[in-house]
Amino acid sequence: MPEHSRGFFYFFAAITAAFLSIQSLPAQDYSTDPAGARQFMFLPAVVAEINGRKITSEDAIQTLKQKLPIDKLTELPASKIKTLIRENINYSVDYSIIERKLKEKNIRPSPEMVLAEFHRLFNMLTPDKKAFLVSELAGKNLTLEQYQTKVSRDPQEQFRVAFNKWIEMNFADKLNVKDEEIENFYRKNQGLFSVPATVTISQILIKQSDQKQTAQYLDKAETILSRLRQGEDFGKLAEQFSDCSVSKNRKGLLGTFQANGELPSGVESAAFALKAGEFSEVIDDRIGFFIIKVNARTEPCYLPYEGMKEVLRFRLRDDKIRALVQEVLQQERAKMQISINL
Repeated sequence: MPEHSRGFFYFFAAITAAFLSIQSLPAQDYSTDPAGARQFMFLPAVVAEINGRKITSEDAIQTLKQKLPIDKLTELPASKIKTLIRENINYSVDYSIIERKLKEKNIRPSPEMVLAEFHRLFNMLTPDKKAFLVSELAGKNLTLEQYQTKVSRDPQEQFRVAFNKWIEMNFADKLNVKDEEIENFYRKNQGLFSVPATVTISQILIKQSDQKQTAQYLDKAETILSRLRQGEDFGKLAEQFSDCSVSKNRKGLLGTFQANGELPSGVESAAFALKAGEFSEVIDDRIGFFIIKVNARTEPCYLPYEGMKEVLRFRLRDDKIRALVQEVLQQERAKMQISINL
């Protein structure tokens, strides 16, 4: 499927699932489950009416049971259950509108439609990507043919491909994104493209397991620091003395970090003040004493415009699709009689 409509499919996947579950499930007979009835007595008997079709509380709860185990469902507050029911009903309304629009264009979701789209996309792949896909499927004990069959039988996939065809038929001339639009978005949303500074650090940690022995632990850390200043290898000293079980066997290597509070405050401050190759003084922290070394660091920067240009083209095209489809949905909803009693 074209990239420009792929992101919007996630929205309609939810619509499809909600609609199919509402359409296919029989109403629950609470006469055999009085406890269940009591649990949802806060719901009106008819939770919604759409063009004269009534959706009962039993219908709505039965739909939710397909998504949440009953024990989890009954733990939710009444307000949350009502919100979930409203969302499902609105999803089903939107789905019914799109389904009707597909029929108007004589577009019928089918396994054959999915297979045709799959073959088209597969043939666009380079040989190495084709081989990678086949290898990934083999790791899941699936052949390419088995995967195609499985996907083609999925009602949601059938709807997605049909929806994509409808988008192309109705809005193809409105989806062009000019370079000026892309650059304007990039310049006005610089925060989305900022890359924070990082440091890759190693550490030697002397844990302070006895608060009464602080001087002893500090002396040990100071001795190690002195040996580092005399030129001894940081990694070897970490292996010999560090109490950090994570980094000890990796010559003290702890990992790469941003200044986001993941590290203890004293360690973070010291790390971002050091240059690559430098090590810190002894850092006093609540769990003990640290000595850190910065192995590498990157400075803050921005993702370059040229590298983001085509990604943003798809993003902005997807935004246009969303706006156009929402406009259609709003226009069609205005013609319907929709009453949600929650």
